[in-house]
Amino acid sequence: MQKKYSPIMIVHMILLIGLVICNVISAITFVNGFTTAASNREKVELLAKAFLMLVILVMLIMGLMYLLNEYGKNAAIYYKAFLILQVVISIGTVLLDVVFLKMDTFLTVKCILFGVKMILLLILAFWKDLGKQKTWIFFWLVLCVDLVVLVMAVVHMSRIGFDLSFIGYVTALVADGVIGLAIRGKYKDKEARGSK
Repeated sequence: MQKKYSPIMIVHMILLIGLVICNVISAITFVNGFTTAASNREKVELLAKAFLMLVILVMLIMGLMYLLNEYGKNAAIYYKAFLILQVVISIGTVLLDVVFLKMDTFLTVKCILFGVKMILLLILAFWKDLGKQKTWIFFWLVLCVDLVVLVMAVVHMSRIGFDLSFIGYVTALVADGVIGLAIRGKYKDKEARGSK
């Protein structure tokens, strides 16, 4: 029997696939920049960014797999992997900022917010029996963090110029959408099985 996906899921899948393509292009761009980099520091930064894009790519594929499996209990491993990879990406982003960029107000606040986001994601990934209401609260907090960071990034980049890192901010919001759909699907699945 053919699976039926809701219009929201279809749109989300299209966005995920689009971001997979964007991240592949970004990774290739960073690798290509390696050959023309002027210093070893620039080369290390470009390789680190390319690696981070590959981790983002794996995270997006995990999100896509979870959506394609319609949030069932047997697909929970994809959801957990998706959340853990988001934490890894957040750590990588903070390290890249601290090591390779000159810290300013935007980057400092961004690093603090990413720290908060990591804690929230770890709670969503590992806290057992969190309950529907608390799970949604943690989701909305993650979404708020990413929205604040996106707005800050737009304001910051409007002054210094937009670059490939902007894709990361958009990816974060689409990833949040996957979390929201996953939570919705998880509790629908539980209700269908008669679980709380």
